[in-house]
Amino acid sequence: MKEKIKNNKAIALLVVFIALVIVVFVYKHFVTDDVQNTPILENKNCKDILYRDESGDKKLVVDTKVFVEELIKSSKKTKIQSVQDCPVNVSKFTRLDVRDNEDKVTTIFIYKRRGKYYLERPYQGIWKLDSKAFQKLFVNNENFKAVKKVWDKAPMLCVDNSIYCYEKPNLKSLEDNYEYIGTVQSTVEGDKEPVENMQSNCFKVGSKVYKFEKYIMVEHSDGSYTRLIRITKK
Repeated sequence: MKEKIKNNKAIALLVVFIALVIVVFVYKHFVTDDVQNTPILENKNCKDILYRDESGDKKLVVDTKVFVEELIKSSKKTKIQSVQDCPVNVSKFTRLDVRDNEDKVTTIFIYKRRGKYYLERPYQGIWKLDSKAFQKLFVNNENFKAVKKVWDKAPMLCVDNSIYCYEKPNLKSLEDNYEYIGTVQSTVEGDKEPVENMQSNCFKVGSKVYKFEKYIMVEHSDGSYTRLIRITKK
């Protein structure tokens, strides 16, 4: 009789353990929106960090690497996808533009939804940001100083007397039918429009350039591409 009771207890404990395992599995894979973490930024070495909200543009004047490290540490990627150039179903958001040491600009949108803070990189994904980190990094950060707009113009490239403007960043591979036409030869400031052939206000000198019909793709040193579309003919 005692042996039977022990066996029943063992079976009951085993059933409870299996149930707990199932609950944890279901929660991790179907309830929570967290996924295996991918950093919000791959490159910690930044030249400029610009924070844009309704009050204007603010530039981080010191400790850019510390800021990026804290941003990476305090954010966790979710299963939610980013499907447009700007956040959808969000009434209010701010914007962070990060220019790395390769002159590649990464745009991150910041917003609050249902009491939680999120970071969104267009087409790359959405990260959840710790609320205390949001206050520390953006609200109470005295290292952000108001500046005049330093990137008044969108990223552009002049090719054969036509202006091509930023359309889609962080493409993983070169699309079909594009032909290599040369490299970026010179640059102008971010608030100016390029006027000379193979001149850019964003892309680094030496960056490879490919063309197909009205589109241009610029190759970055990390192997990713930015696609631009022709907006004017001179």
